[in-house]
Amino acid sequence: MMGAFDGKQSSGAAPPHVLVFPFPLQGHVTPMLKLAEVLSLSGIRVTFVSTERNQRRLLSSASVRARLARRPGLHLRCIPEDFPKNNPRNFADAAQMIQEFDAAAQPRLREILSSGSGGADPEGEPPVTCVVADALIKLAVDVAVDLGVPIIGFRTSSACSFWADQCIPDLIATGVITYQDGCDLDELVSWLPGTESFLRRRDLPSLCRVVDTDDPAMQVLRGMTQNVARYQGIIFNTAEFAEPTVLAHVRGQVSTYPIGPLHGLLQTVEHMKGAAGDGGVDGVPFSCNSTSLLQEDRACMEWLDAKPPASVVYVSFGSIALVLREHLLEIWHGLVNSGYHFLWVVRPGFVVDGGGNGGDWPAEAGEGAKGRGYRVEWAPQEEVLGHPAVGCFLTHSGWNSTIEGLWAGVPMACCPNLADQYLSRRMIAELWKIGVEIKNTCDRAAVEKAVREVMGGERASEIRAAAASMSKTAREGVEEGGSSYMNMERLIQDIRAMSSRRHQHGEQSSGGPPPHVLIFPYPLQSHITPMLKLAEVLSLSGMRVTFLNTDDNQRRLLSSASVRARLARRPGLLLRCIPHGLPDDNPRDVGQAVEMVKAFDAAAQPRFREILSTSPGGADTEGEPPVTCVVADGLISLALDVAEDLGVPIIAFRTSSAFSFWADLCIPDLIATGVFPLQGLLTSTIRTTLYCSTAAHNHKRIYRAIHACCVYLISMGAVTDGCDLDEQVGCVPGSESFLRRRDLPSLCRARDIDDPVMQLLRERTQNVSRYRGVVFNTAEFAESTFLSHIRGQVQSSIYPIGPLHGLLQTVENLNGGARGGGDDGVPSSDSTSLWQEDGACMEWLDARPPASVVYVSFGSLALVKREQLVELWHGLLNSGYHFVWVVRPGHVVDDGGGRNGWVRPAEMEEGTEERWLEVEWAPQQEVLAHPAVGCFLTHSGWNSTLEGVWAGVPMMCWPNFADQHINSRFVSEVWRIGMAITGSCDRAAVEKAVREVMGGERSSEMRKAVSSMSERARECVEVRGSSYMNLERLIRDIRTLSSRRHKVHA
Repeated sequence: MMGAFDGKQSSGAAPPHVLVFPFPLQGHVTPMLKLAEVLSLSGIRVTFVSTERNQRRLLSSASVRARLARRPGLHLRCIPEDFPKNNPRNFADAAQMIQEFDAAAQPRLREILSSGSGGADPEGEPPVTCVVADALIKLAVDVAVDLGVPIIGFRTSSACSFWADQCIPDLIATGVITYQDGCDLDELVSWLPGTESFLRRRDLPSLCRVVDTDDPAMQVLRGMTQNVARYQGIIFNTAEFAEPTVLAHVRGQVSTYPIGPLHGLLQTVEHMKGAAGDGGVDGVPFSCNSTSLLQEDRACMEWLDAKPPASVVYVSFGSIALVLREHLLEIWHGLVNSGYHFLWVVRPGFVVDGGGNGGDWPAEAGEGAKGRGYRVEWAPQEEVLGHPAVGCFLTHSGWNSTIEGLWAGVPMACCPNLADQYLSRRMIAELWKIGVEIKNTCDRAAVEKAVREVMGGERASEIRAAAASMSKTAREGVEEGGSSYMNMERLIQDIRAMSSRRHQHGEQSSGGPPPHVLIFPYPLQSHITPMLKLAEVLSLSGMRVTFLNTDDNQRRLLSSASVRARLARRPGLLLRCIPHGLPDDNPRDVGQAVEMVKAFDAAAQPRFREILSTSPGGADTEGEPPVTCVVADGLISLALDVAEDLGVPIIAFRTSSAFSFWADLCIPDLIATGVFPLQGLLTSTIRTTLYCSTAAHNHKRIYRAIHACCVYLISMGAVTDGCDLDEQVGCVPGSESFLRRRDLPSLCRARDIDDPVMQLLRERTQNVSRYRGVVFNTAEFAESTFLSHIRGQVQSSIYPIGPLHGLLQTVENLNGGARGGGDDGVPSSDSTSLWQEDGACMEWLDARPPASVVYVSFGSLALVKREQLVELWHGLLNSGYHFVWVVRPGHVVDDGGGRNGWVRPAEMEEGTEERWLEVEWAPQQEVLAHPAVGCFLTHSGWNSTLEGVWAGVPMMCWPNFADQHINSRFVSEVWRIGMAITGSCDRAAVEKAVREVMGGERSSEMRKAVSSMSERARECVEVRGSSYMNLERLIRDIRTLSSRRHKVHA
């Protein structure tokens, strides 16, 4: 995939022109000017809008002027701010400052943005095609939306602070806001999802500390929050690893671009472009990248050079905070009493008297330091923090300072003052554990204690190690292929796409050919189910969709009158066939995974190439317009090979969980650390059997069944040869607290890294970087940590859009109830079953009390031996509950692996008919939604797991193979919405599990947890929910990819 930083624009297209518009304060100008530089280095024309006063201050530095001169695509323009020159611009007047700035700047911004797309503005600049505006500036979003210019917000605070702002309505409704006299500031805040374990009232942004919700500052904050939905996305100067859980929640409301630390990312891009320079001006190297509005005193660097490593405390409280003379003296005494050297930034106007007027540096503070203290008005902070002499940063915990301290790996002592600084302090001290907090009064004793603790206390080495680790991870994030780098590439690509649409004035919607998407699942029920739902969703969005199915699966799917009725209501959806490559009587079980995949690849490749070979502007042999984008099952490498060869954009669909995919990506680490291959020796009998099953030719079918049974035994843990399957796995990041060897996908339980199945898995996983994106049938909230890790490693867009069956319902409702009725009185349902569903079970359930029935189904692939099935049956019967059991054709095998038909033993026929019902296949979504169902005994396939979550039904997990072990662990230990049956699944274990879930001690806890997850899953697929918004992003990206495909051949 072409890198976004190469500066290349598609042929004939006008380059983007981005206007970057910060609020006129140092803490906002700093990161947004760095972003402007990064964009300009990527080949985008950038206009940076600053106030006249700030522009003069910025360009007063020769080094800044010299550096910006090396950015030919970056232009600075002025806008009025309408503050008197003597306005202190402090945070106490925040609401008034914002309102006055909006009023003064609005006419000039409208003038700049009003230039028509065919001409230039009065200063000769080409029209702005995209705005990146400080989210504090309401006027920017008002004007941009009014003029139809795409706008992206920039939040200069942490993602956690942004999330707290978004949750203000809940904080008000639950009484966390307002703050009354005597309220407990150490009370944990439980209404901020993702922060429940560490966030206290005292950590909320200071604007939340009001006694009246009509407070002007609160009203400004709420107005900003309500504006979020009007942006195309939000940029954060943060990193995926630093705030993964909160970012996942934020993604539920808006597209996000975590691209920090921006000063580090700028260094990466400069070096890639050869733009860093090796010289400087006035002794300041270009690499410093200063954006300071105050004159920096560089003499402090020489002072630091004379000090031993990690011996100096750097003290700075930012560009806005004020301190009383008395308070300043307390801090000074604490620093002196600590016994360490200190470098203190005391900017002009920092010290005030009791009346809030400017004060002088106290004379007392000039005595008694014995040469240990050094004071400057302003320092080159990034350089200071990078100096080896600095061992601690006493900080106000502003977000820029926090990010710079994190980058430098310097432990912090936190003394917050206002705004989001309290939240940053808590993250530093409790979440990341890279510093300490000064909690209440910042007096001399508290300062001395904090400095001593960070510099040489009991936890000093632990804090330093954590800070060094975070620094390393932050630097990896901005390197090529790192999470922030890739999010920046995505931002640039999106800006180019938005700008292209702005140039075209809606050309796509006013006559451009619509996208034609080909959906290509692997031919198994569990792969067809979610991908056919995606095909329906896309067709309802106005796209032409071709769903590619094998001949036999097409016949089975369309044998259902209800499926035919529903698909008839999708006029843009066409079903086409492709050969399977396996005989009709092939059992298609997991034991033959390699053979099945390779046979399918070989058989389907010619037909697939034929379909994709139609050039744009023509039609294929069946009269269909050319395919402009492919969404293919990640298991099908032929789709990727052919699409790449023919230049058709391709997106992958992973039918497993995001965590399972993450575990696959970590296979190299699992091998390197000895987790894989599993140690121990297979018995000679099994080795011989496995050899014969792959080497025999004359009796291949005989050995095929034996091979399947061997693989099944290994995957179930029946063959372990002394390997400790309960050993914790520490090399799959994000899962260290719960993942055991036994939970890894069964394909990882091979004894040899050259195992054919393992090689197949590694090949498919390594292919991921070749896709334009990866679709997951999951939700942000369900797997937030692992989605963040994936985003940090995969150079493709990630689209979590599940649960897809719920999302389809939302889209149908938006399209006027697109499900409707059916033909011949057959109701139309969302079923995608290849088996005939037995609807009689619904009547049977109607006659049962609420939450009294156990629903039992082990999916479309799992096999069970007769003896095991009888054990399960006895356990269910002995539990005392009713149960519905799905026993599909071919589900039960004999000792030799044969499927000679299922015949109930006599003991299962006598006197138990009222207690249970057996069906060959059930309408599972409807069954799980039935009020009579109180528990789901499942194989933990991903589709079944999602359907159980959606229905709010607690689960008992008996995994068989593939990703089912991981899903089982998630259900029982991460989400705690069910329990796993470990070890032997005999009648006693089944009975115990059923009783526990249906009415045991943890039953109510599990029901409450799964009910909460069900509610959140439903919120995700609603309009503005995370999955819905990720779908919108997927649709936009497909349209953009398709548009480019059309243009290439125009």
